[in-house]
Amino acid sequence: MQLTGLLLGLLILGQTADGTLPPQPKQPPELVAEWIRLPSDSALGGEPLALQDALKTTNDRREQLEIVRHYWQLATALAEYRFYKEQVELWRQLAGGEEAEKQWRAYHSAAVADLQMAELIVVQRQHELAALLRLPVDKALPLPADKPHLGAYRTNYNELFAGRTPPLGVQLLEKLLPLQRQVIDEGAKALQAAEDALSAALEDHRHGRIGREAVYSAGRERLHARREFIYAVQQYNNSIAEYALTVAAPTAGPQAIAAMLIGPVTQAAAAPRADIPPQQNPPGNSRNEPTLAPPREGWRPSRSGDTSAPPPAAPSPTAPPPTFIEPRREIAPPAGESPEEAPRLPEAEASALPRMVRKIGLPSSAGEGASLAAPLSSEESRASEALGAAAGQALYPALVQTPPAAQAKQLTLALHWDRRLPPGLGKPLTLLECLQRAPTSERADELTSARLTTIAVYWSLKQKAAEYQLLAEQGDLLESLTPVVLSRRHEPSGATDMLRLHAARLALQTEMEKARAALLAEQFNLAVRLGMTSEGEWPLASTIPHSGGYLLKLDIQPATLLALHTVQRLAATIPALGEAVQKRAAATVEADIARVAAAENYRAGKADIDEAIQSILFQTEQSMAFLHSLTAYNQAIAEYALTILPPTVPPDQLVSTLVLKP
Repeated sequence: MQLTGLLLGLLILGQTADGTLPPQPKQPPELVAEWIRLPSDSALGGEPLALQDALKTTNDRREQLEIVRHYWQLATALAEYRFYKEQVELWRQLAGGEEAEKQWRAYHSAAVADLQMAELIVVQRQHELAALLRLPVDKALPLPADKPHLGAYRTNYNELFAGRTPPLGVQLLEKLLPLQRQVIDEGAKALQAAEDALSAALEDHRHGRIGREAVYSAGRERLHARREFIYAVQQYNNSIAEYALTVAAPTAGPQAIAAMLIGPVTQAAAAPRADIPPQQNPPGNSRNEPTLAPPREGWRPSRSGDTSAPPPAAPSPTAPPPTFIEPRREIAPPAGESPEEAPRLPEAEASALPRMVRKIGLPSSAGEGASLAAPLSSEESRASEALGAAAGQALYPALVQTPPAAQAKQLTLALHWDRRLPPGLGKPLTLLECLQRAPTSERADELTSARLTTIAVYWSLKQKAAEYQLLAEQGDLLESLTPVVLSRRHEPSGATDMLRLHAARLALQTEMEKARAALLAEQFNLAVRLGMTSEGEWPLASTIPHSGGYLLKLDIQPATLLALHTVQRLAATIPALGEAVQKRAAATVEADIARVAAAENYRAGKADIDEAIQSILFQTEQSMAFLHSLTAYNQAIAEYALTILPPTVPPDQLVSTLVLKP
């Protein structure tokens, strides 16, 4: 892997055809400063507003937090507007003749529609911020004059909370901020790789080496990388604002607050004009401009690019509690009752199971009641490590001919087996242990509601862990394309193919950092519910969710329960969700087959690199959809069980109605 990475790096960093070095691309802080300025030919308008001036409109910390969020939301909208504007111009330049250009005109029309919507969103965000600031209706709409912070953020957490318990939201943010900053770092690399890939594709197209479809794919990948990067910047700055406005002293004024968010402002924010280069028209915070590493190795802001929370003496013990926003979760339709016995595989299909589980990295003895922590033999370990090592190797060969119910069960075991999580990530906790630790109440409705929420968070946490591991395995599949790409490096599209693969791998690293941050947030969410935030490790869900059929037993339920809308809704949705799980499992297996075919076609020269990469991404997408439907199914089962059972049912009896052999 190191050798292929080195070879890719040498080709990516290589000289141009005339022996000169490639031009130095703009770095992330420069790009962001440019993105949030209106283009000179834009029909939009507004008046630049410094962040500290926006904060002057109120002394209320919660209102200030909303202002900061809307300020960065407007900056993001402006960036997206520029993205789509450049996309339209790119497609216009590539447009050609008449009748043969129908597909390309469709691409251009779609981009124009996207641009119009992006312009509308900018105006909407301007009005929302103006309303928050209580600006007169005849005053020019606001534009951000300060750019968001991209450097490291020193929280001074240990000093600020020495000898006292920090607010719950602050505990999460202190751990989350470094991960969000890492997302920005990885996103910057992915963005640059996407820019390089598009430049190479345009060059190849100009020389007739590739068609416009390849340019279109590279252009869309750049758009995706740009949007993901600016979203990461927005999220990071929102978290900084939440942390800073929580720990700031009540006497801290707008200038001090702004310095905590984007660093000390050394000059008044200048009007963001499009006709002046960013370096001549800084958006207000010169100290926020980092010293950069060599461009094609990503970027590392120096400490001069850091900003920080106030020193220990600044905050007051009476500072307002954090406005902690619970991480957004996918809420499943509600839920069910006692599981049926797991259907058995036919003997012929069961005999193929050891091959399949070795292929997907499971212990060959894994079944409904098997311990997923069982050590692998040396042979199985090598098979697990080689997962995805060959691009043309199927992951689930023995599931191709099995019934959908069996596919769902085996995929559940495979995807929810904790095999690729970072060491020391958390404390494994079964669903039973979770419910035993969950808060109780003497009021039946409060107890039922608390249990339902706890179970929903538990399954959501389990899904987040599985998603992270799926992305890790997607990396294996992308890596498996490297030998093929290297073997074809002398072909007309060889250099572009290598850049496309490089961009896809860096984009994946960004997704993995985002997934890890989402996993941490959900661990914290469950830790709060279980009173585990002060423990050294936050919980990690270890119970495998139920994926088999579910017996509602409606015929034995009291008429009073059957008359409830909740029961009627769940009686209709739970079977449908169970069927959706099976269909998603079948789609995942089919996506695996399609990925193998695409890899073989690329190896044989019958398809381009885009087909091979997209087939890998599609397989991950289908696997993610399977996990989502499985979580929805189990959350629905929990709602049904808690509706049917007595509120005081013991945790062990409740869990026995939710999953098989927890």
